[in-house]
Amino acid sequence: MATTGTYYLNAATLADATAVFSDAAMTTCAPDGYYSDGTIVRELLGCVLQPVNPCPLCVTECSGTTITFLATPGTGVFDLDIDTGSALGAIIIEFNPVQVPMGFMAFFGTTYNGLSSSLHGWLQSGDPFTPTYLGETASDCGMVAGSPHSLDEYEYISGSFQATSNILSVTVTAPELQLTAVSPTKCIMVIPKATNFNTIVHNTITSVCGSPGNFEVTVNCPAPLISWASGKVEATGDDACLSPATKTSYVAHVNGAAGVLGMYDLVFADQNGVTPLSAGFYNTGAMSGSWNWVEVDANGVVIGFGVCGPETRYIVERCYSSPADQRVITTAMPLSIGDFVLLDATGYGECSWEVISTTLDPEDTTFLGMATGDCTDQCSQLKLTNTGLVDIEMIYTACDGTAVSGIFITPGDVVRICAREYDAIIPADLTIEFENCSCDYTFNYLLSLCGEPATEVVASSDTEMTIGWLVKVSDPAYADCWFEVLAEELVDLPTTNIVDNNAGAFGCEDTCVRYEAENTGLITATVEYTTCDDTPMTVSVGVGLSVLVCARPGTVSVTAGTGTVTFIGCDCGGA
Repeated sequence: MATTGTYYLNAATLADATAVFSDAAMTTCAPDGYYSDGTIVRELLGCVLQPVNPCPLCVTECSGTTITFLATPGTGVFDLDIDTGSALGAIIIEFNPVQVPMGFMAFFGTTYNGLSSSLHGWLQSGDPFTPTYLGETASDCGMVAGSPHSLDEYEYISGSFQATSNILSVTVTAPELQLTAVSPTKCIMVIPKATNFNTIVHNTITSVCGSPGNFEVTVNCPAPLISWASGKVEATGDDACLSPATKTSYVAHVNGAAGVLGMYDLVFADQNGVTPLSAGFYNTGAMSGSWNWVEVDANGVVIGFGVCGPETRYIVERCYSSPADQRVITTAMPLSIGDFVLLDATGYGECSWEVISTTLDPEDTTFLGMATGDCTDQCSQLKLTNTGLVDIEMIYTACDGTAVSGIFITPGDVVRICAREYDAIIPADLTIEFENCSCDYTFNYLLSLCGEPATEVVASSDTEMTIGWLVKVSDPAYADCWFEVLAEELVDLPTTNIVDNNAGAFGCEDTCVRYEAENTGLITATVEYTTCDDTPMTVSVGVGLSVLVCARPGTVSVTAGTGTVTFIGCDCGGA
């Protein structure tokens, strides 16, 4: 409940003041709260006055109820202040000038004057800070030529527009006129409300011509916009047909309803109506009835609809696949036998696929779009294995178009190349395996720790390793350790990387590691081993004692007495 009292301002009016005080000397700030002079109200927070709001007595709560003004001659400037409450979302305003031109704009932190007409689409003044005049062209009474106009001001109070004592001078300019041959009827404006810093929407309706000056306005309470599944923006309707409806967009209906998009609807990227969708074409999923895509203009207004062509299923074959790797795709884009396409085929990077026929088989892969060029424009990584007994020369075209020859693969060897195409005559002893189309392959290997073969790790390398090679890894837990390459692994995300290979050395028997030999018996034990320089050694170990030795892997043993041998580490030097 409001209370009265005596307070002091540091300006002539509440509107101009920056603070409120309890004493005439203005040394003691008034308590935080709301202060009014009967016309406006301002909140005081920490001795700082917040933005001006109209007096609540002059403010109407939002309810979605249509406010209708019927008057003859009906000229004037009509102010309508609506309190949007604490809810967040999009404030949707409906304005209908009926027939005679009316200027409309709203202020909510900034000026809004763009509306979408149910008959004509987007209408907006050429000046972003002045009213947009809507109505029939034939009813223009000479608004520009007759400027300036002296108009009475009215405020909407307690359910009706009541005259104030103010007379306003209004000048109408040509860019403000957005008149149409027939009345625009219902026009929709969307104002985003993402915070409660301000809750009052100030609407201004300017009637210059009158005779009769009728209008209808509805200010709806903030609410999240209706969501719909859309594709990403595309340049054409055909492109939109190929863009899956995987995005979420939002709509304020103008002609659409019940979740179905309509002409001149306003569409946005967010539920509060802050960001209109960019101009272009969008796949509409199930949101546009019998249509498959919509066209959106630069104001986020739906201005067209279209359908996608009948979908056809095609069999496509990956370039250079042997045996043939074939998939089935479905697309509304008309394709011809011999076309080259890109697919969403996991593991195949930028592979090109050739259309070889139509089919009735079910789709098993998603069509992404057309490929550039043909198979000779694709760069593939190939794994070549010589299973014969003589050297084989590989002749191929590299990814940059360079002809390559003189690459000899010795018996039993494996070589990887990146090529556009290769010699059509393939020796029977040469196995060619496709690996990927991006040529950024990482080789993964299973490794066994020399001296402790039960310890295995998976490591990656950007170069080919041969089974049996000795390598080192980047994991600091294995500093100075040598590993033997056991096998190539088809796994992702190895825990460490190969950082060195011992010039192609084979065999853990050439490395040197540290062991602990412990006497666990009741008599002196004898320990035998081979040193790192291949010298046989024998040492005695007393009861309960142990000895550390550097030795060739697998050469340490307790030959007399009882004992254990334990791998300790790799700090004895290299191979």
